[in-house]
Amino acid sequence: MDEVTKTILSDVYTAGQLIERLEEVEEASRWVYKGGQSPLSEKILNVSDPFIKIIRQLEEENKLPTARKDLSGKLKKVTKEIDSIDPVKMTLAFTPSTELLKKIEEQFLADKNEKAILDITVNSQIIGGCILEYGGEYRDYSLVKQLEGAIEQAVKKVI
Repeated sequence: MDEVTKTILSDVYTAGQLIERLEEVEEASRWVYKGGQSPLSEKILNVSDPFIKIIRQLEEENKLPTARKDLSGKLKKVTKEIDSIDPVKMTLAFTPSTELLKKIEEQFLADKNEKAILDITVNSQIIGGCILEYGGEYRDYSLVKQLEGAIEQAVKKVI
Protein backbone atom coordinates (compact mmCIF):
# COMPACT_ATOMS: atom_id res chain seq x y z
CA MET A 1 0.00 0.00 0.00
CA ASP A 2 1.26 3.44 -0.99
CA GLU A 3 2.49 5.76 1.81
CA VAL A 4 -0.16 8.37 0.96
CA THR A 5 -2.92 5.75 1.18
CA LYS A 6 -1.56 4.53 4.53
CA THR A 7 -1.65 8.09 5.86
CA ILE A 8 -5.17 8.69 4.54
CA LEU A 9 -6.31 5.50 6.27
CA SER A 10 -4.33 6.04 9.47
CA ASP A 11 -7.44 6.71 11.56
CA VAL A 12 -9.69 4.16 9.81
CA TYR A 13 -10.37 0.83 11.53
CA THR A 14 -13.79 -0.40 10.42
CA ALA A 15 -15.49 -1.13 7.10
CA GLY A 16 -17.97 1.69 7.79
CA GLN A 17 -15.15 4.17 8.36
CA LEU A 18 -13.47 2.89 5.17
CA ILE A 19 -16.58 3.64 3.11
CA GLU A 20 -16.77 7.14 4.61
CA ARG A 21 -13.09 7.78 3.88
CA LEU A 22 -13.46 6.51 0.30
CA GLU A 23 -16.31 8.97 -0.17
CA GLU A 24 -14.07 11.76 1.18
CA VAL A 25 -11.27 10.85 -1.25
CA GLU A 26 -13.78 10.87 -4.10
CA GLU A 27 -15.08 14.26 -2.93
CA ALA A 28 -11.51 15.59 -2.80
CA SER A 29 -10.96 14.32 -6.35
CA ARG A 30 -13.88 16.44 -7.53
CA TRP A 31 -12.16 19.55 -6.11
CA VAL A 32 -8.74 19.09 -7.75
CA TYR A 33 -9.62 21.28 -10.73
CA LYS A 34 -11.91 23.68 -8.83
CA GLY A 35 -10.77 26.73 -6.89
CA GLY A 36 -7.69 27.57 -8.91
CA GLN A 37 -4.19 26.74 -7.68
CA SER A 38 -5.06 26.75 -3.98
CA PRO A 39 -3.92 23.72 -1.97
CA LEU A 40 -6.49 20.92 -1.93
CA SER A 41 -6.90 21.21 1.86
CA GLU A 42 -8.16 24.77 1.41
CA LYS A 43 -10.65 23.93 -1.36
CA ILE A 44 -12.45 20.74 -0.39
CA LEU A 45 -15.88 20.89 1.17
CA ASN A 46 -18.25 18.28 2.62
CA VAL A 47 -15.49 16.23 4.26
CA SER A 48 -14.55 15.67 7.90
CA ASP A 49 -12.06 17.83 9.78
CA PRO A 50 -9.76 14.82 10.40
CA PHE A 51 -9.61 14.20 6.64
CA ILE A 52 -8.74 17.85 5.94
CA LYS A 53 -5.99 17.64 8.58
CA ILE A 54 -4.58 14.52 6.90
CA ILE A 55 -4.60 16.21 3.49
CA ARG A 56 -2.94 19.31 4.99
CA GLN A 57 -0.29 17.10 6.62
CA LEU A 58 0.42 15.33 3.31
CA GLU A 59 0.70 18.71 1.57
CA GLU A 60 3.10 20.06 4.22
CA GLU A 61 5.25 16.93 3.91
CA ASN A 62 5.23 17.33 0.09
CA LYS A 63 3.71 13.86 -0.30
CA LEU A 64 0.88 15.07 -2.54
CA PRO A 65 1.69 16.40 -6.01
CA THR A 66 1.00 20.10 -6.54
CA ALA A 67 0.27 19.76 -10.26
CA ARG A 68 -3.46 19.19 -10.59
CA LYS A 69 -3.16 16.41 -13.20
CA ASP A 70 -0.67 14.53 -11.00
CA LEU A 71 -2.81 15.11 -7.91
CA SER A 72 -5.86 13.76 -9.72
CA GLY A 73 -3.88 10.65 -10.71
CA LYS A 74 -2.64 10.17 -7.14
CA LEU A 75 -6.16 10.36 -5.72
CA LYS A 76 -7.37 7.85 -8.35
CA LYS A 77 -4.58 5.50 -7.24
CA VAL A 78 -5.61 5.95 -3.59
CA THR A 79 -9.22 5.16 -4.54
CA LYS A 80 -8.15 1.95 -6.30
CA GLU A 81 -6.05 0.88 -3.31
CA ILE A 82 -8.94 1.51 -0.93
CA ASP A 83 -11.28 -0.46 -3.20
CA SER A 84 -8.88 -3.42 -3.16
CA ILE A 85 -8.83 -3.80 0.64
CA ASP A 86 -10.30 -7.11 1.82
CA PRO A 87 -11.89 -6.48 5.22
CA VAL A 88 -11.48 -8.84 8.15
CA LYS A 89 -14.97 -10.00 9.13
CA MET A 90 -15.20 -10.23 12.90
CA THR A 91 -18.16 -11.21 15.05
CA LEU A 92 -18.00 -10.11 18.68
CA ALA A 93 -20.44 -10.31 21.57
CA PHE A 94 -20.00 -6.58 22.27
CA THR A 95 -19.25 -3.31 20.54
CA PRO A 96 -15.47 -2.88 20.67
CA SER A 97 -13.81 0.30 21.93
CA THR A 98 -11.55 2.35 19.69
CA GLU A 99 -8.62 1.18 21.82
CA LEU A 100 -9.47 -2.47 21.11
CA LEU A 101 -9.83 -1.75 17.39
CA LYS A 102 -6.37 -0.13 17.42
CA LYS A 103 -4.87 -3.16 19.21
CA ILE A 104 -6.43 -5.59 16.74
CA GLU A 105 -5.17 -3.50 13.84
CA GLU A 106 -1.66 -3.32 15.34
CA GLN A 107 -1.61 -7.10 15.79
CA PHE A 108 -2.80 -7.64 12.23
CA LEU A 109 -0.14 -5.24 10.96
CA ALA A 110 2.54 -7.10 12.95
CA ASP A 111 1.39 -10.52 11.70
CA LYS A 112 0.42 -9.74 8.09
CA ASN A 113 2.26 -6.45 7.44
CA GLU A 114 -1.03 -5.06 6.13
CA LYS A 115 -3.61 -2.53 7.26
CA ALA A 116 -6.59 -4.31 8.80
CA ILE A 117 -10.05 -3.00 8.12
CA LEU A 118 -12.55 -4.69 10.41
CA ASP A 119 -16.09 -5.50 9.33
CA ILE A 120 -17.58 -5.87 12.81
CA THR A 121 -20.83 -7.67 13.58
CA VAL A 122 -22.12 -7.67 17.14
CA ASN A 123 -23.92 -10.86 18.15
CA SER A 124 -24.43 -11.41 21.88
CA GLN A 125 -25.33 -15.06 21.24
CA ILE A 126 -21.65 -15.95 20.86
CA ILE A 127 -21.33 -15.00 24.59
CA GLY A 128 -17.66 -14.00 24.25
CA GLY A 129 -14.60 -14.53 22.12
CA CYS A 130 -14.89 -13.91 18.39
CA ILE A 131 -15.49 -15.41 14.98
CA LEU A 132 -13.03 -14.38 12.25
CA GLU A 133 -13.25 -14.57 8.47
CA TYR A 134 -10.38 -13.41 6.30
CA GLY A 135 -8.73 -14.52 3.09
CA GLY A 136 -11.00 -17.52 2.69
CA GLU A 137 -10.37 -18.72 6.24
CA TYR A 138 -13.02 -19.10 8.95
CA ARG A 139 -12.14 -19.44 12.64
CA ASP A 140 -14.67 -19.75 15.47
CA TYR A 141 -13.17 -18.73 18.81
CA SER A 142 -16.54 -18.01 20.39
CA LEU A 143 -17.35 -19.06 23.94
CA VAL A 144 -20.70 -20.48 22.84
CA LYS A 145 -18.87 -23.11 20.76
CA GLN A 146 -16.72 -24.06 23.74
CA LEU A 147 -19.72 -24.06 26.07
CA GLU A 148 -21.73 -26.27 23.73
CA GLY A 149 -18.82 -28.73 23.60
CA ALA A 150 -18.56 -28.79 27.39
CA ILE A 151 -22.31 -29.37 27.74
CA GLU A 152 -22.20 -32.26 25.26
CA GLN A 153 -19.35 -33.86 27.24
CA ALA A 154 -21.24 -33.41 30.51
CA VAL A 155 -24.41 -34.95 29.07
CA LYS A 156 -22.43 -37.95 27.76
CA LYS A 157 -21.00 -38.51 31.24
CA VAL A 158 -24.43 -38.37 32.85
CA ILE A 159 -26.14 -40.67 30.33
